[in-house]
Amino acid sequence: SAVITVDDIPPTITGVSATDPQFPGDITTLNATLNDAGVNDPLQLTINSFKCIEFPMDKKEHCGADASGTFNRADYGVNYGDKYGFKMDVKLEIQVEGVRAS
Repeated sequence: SAVITVDDIPPTITGVSATDPQFPGDITTLNATLNDAGVNDPLQLTINSFKCIEFPMDKKEHCGADASGTFNRADYGVNYGDKYGFKMDVKLEIQVEGVRAS
């Protein structure tokens, strides 16, 4: 079993994509690849909220979203506590903001 320490390299999420998104707000899921402890697995993120507004200061469209996804940490070799009944599921809660390129 493995234990995560502060010295570990944090996991990364890459390859996030949505199929032909049309803005604002029609993206409901994102497909990503989660890399942790040398293991790459697909991870689907659900968009819980998504909103775009024209920001009054710069008159550009600003968008924000909340996304979430769940993965089993034992799939990445981090199974400490499993034999004691700890849940192996990890829920990711991600908030993002961006400005649309003009």
